[in-house]
This record gives sequence, C-alpha cells and structure tokens, in this order.
Amino acid sequence: MSTAVQPALKELLSDPAKFPDSTEYTDTAGKKTTLGELRKGVVSIETPDSPNAATDKRVAEIMEGNKKKKLRPAEARIGELTAKAAKLEQDRLNDKKEFETKLAEQNEKNIKAELDRRTAEAAANDKRPMREDFPGDANGTTTFTAKMAEWVIRQQDKIVAKPAVAAEVVVPAADPVREAELKKDYDGFLEAGHEFIKRNVDFNDVLQKATERGLTIQNAAMMAIIRLKAPQVAYYLAKVENDAVARNFMKLDDVGQIMEVGRIAERLTARPEDFVSNAGPAGRRLKGGAEGGVVETDPDKMDTDTYLMQRRADIKAGKRRR
Repeated sequence: MSTAVQPALKELLSDPAKFPDSTEYTDTAGKKTTLGELRKGVVSIETPDSPNAATDKRVAEIMEGNKKKKLRPAEARIGELTAKAAKLEQDRLNDKKEFETKLAEQNEKNIKAELDRRTAEAAANDKRPMREDFPGDANGTTTFTAKMAEWVIRQQDKIVAKPAVAAEVVVPAADPVREAELKKDYDGFLEAGHEFIKRNVDFNDVLQKATERGLTIQNAAMMAIIRLKAPQVAYYLAKVENDAVARNFMKLDDVGQIMEVGRIAERLTARPEDFVSNAGPAGRRLKGGAEGGVVETDPDKMDTDTYLMQRRADIKAGKRRR
C-alpha cells in the first residue's frame, strides 16, 4: 500500500500557525485525530490503491520503454541500417551472378544448337559433285576435280573411328610350387642379409647414398642377388670406391647383369680351399700381351676374371682387402 498523504492534509500540516496542533482531522476511513499527532508521526494516513493501478503500472512501463528507445545512441541505428544495406547488396550480387550463369548456359546451349543445325544442314546439302554440272572444257574438268577432292575430304572427316575394345586380361593361375620357391629364396636372402648387416652396420646407409648418386639395378639382377643370397654384391656395387664398376654394371643388359652378379658373388666369397694350398701365388695377367706386359694392380681397371685371380691370390697370401 502507498504511504502518500492527501494533498489537503499536506496543506494542513504545512501551516501550523493557521492550523494548530489541536485542530481535529478525520481521514477517509472516518478515524479522528489531531494535526499535532500527525505532525509527530504517531498516525499515518494511507491512501487506498487506485482501481486502475495495474493499468497505470503497464502504462508507466510502456512509457519508460519508449523513453529508453528515444535515448538509444544514433550509432546503433546507423549500424543496423548499414548491416541491412550490406545484406541487400550481397543478395543483389548473388542474384546477378546466378542470372549471368543461367544466361551463359542458355547462350551456350543456343550456340551449340545453332552449330548442330548448320552442320546437319550442310551435311544434307553436301551432295557429291557430278561431272555434268560443270562445263565440258578443260576448266570445267579442273573445277570438278577440285570440288570432288574437297568433297572426299569432308566425307573422311565425318568418319568416326570406333573405340578400340580392350582385350580381356587373363590373369594366370598361381603356381604353388613356384610361390614356395620364391618364398624360400626370399627367406634365405633375408637371413643372409641380417647376418651381413651384423658385420657391416653401414649397409643401409651405403645403399641409400648409392640411390642418391643415381645408381640403379635391373629387376633380373636383383632376383639373381636374392637367389644367390648375396647381399654382399649389392653392398659392393653401392660403395663409393666401386662407383666406376657400378656405372659399367648399369650399362649391361639383363643377361649381362645376371652374369656379372654371379662373377662378383664368386670373387667376394672366400672358400676354405683358398686358404689351404701348397702352390705358389697364382700368376697375374699381364696387360698388353705376354711380351713385356705390365701388371695391372688397380681393381677398378681389372676385368672380372683378373680380379678374381688377384683376390684368390691375396687371400692365400693372407692379405686383407682395404
């Protein structure tokens, strides 16, 4: 309930000289009191609620809301208008782009249709030249020949080659025996490779650097190395000091590489009989013939047979390869 006092009472209380404390006052409920008691605050007069209190409250809220809207900064309104204008412009650009795309597609269809129509019309009217349509003199013959040649060329252009039918690829049936042999070869090579890497820990690095130098090997030669279980051959060809030998090896065909793999594997394999012999060192092949020749000692310049003889002689003599 509101504690506001009536306006008439305010006038009474505000002028004690005119209305002394002893003046009696009756409130709206019929209760009697004096202005002195009212001035002392002993008695309070409550004003009853208005019958339209709820409506007045709603009106006050609406007026307050309108007041806040009026106090809204202009920048916020400008921002709203700017965002709305930007959206409208983007929608316009999207509509324009879509229209131009559809127009271009329609124009392309129209152009293609017109070209097809003209091509069909030209083909229908492209009749074979007849000799009687030209004069019977030499000039007529020349003109007829030229027209006939042009017509023949046009007919050739109309010929569309049929697409070649791909031959059916027949996959040969797997041979269990062959697959078992290959698996055995691979397993044996892997085992030999593990043992070889234990003695030559730089095996992978040497092969990687050889690849970076551009050294390659044919698949047939690689299969020969696998079957021989000879990782030492790949290691030998990959070492930088044997680069010249590897370059010559690359120039060989498949058969030549396979044979060379066998020779290298042979000369790199030390056999027990190489260390047990009563014979002297094997003779060295002379370069330049039997008479007054010079002994070739550079392994990179030796042929395979000479190197093999040299290597066996060194092994028997107890020499180690550097």
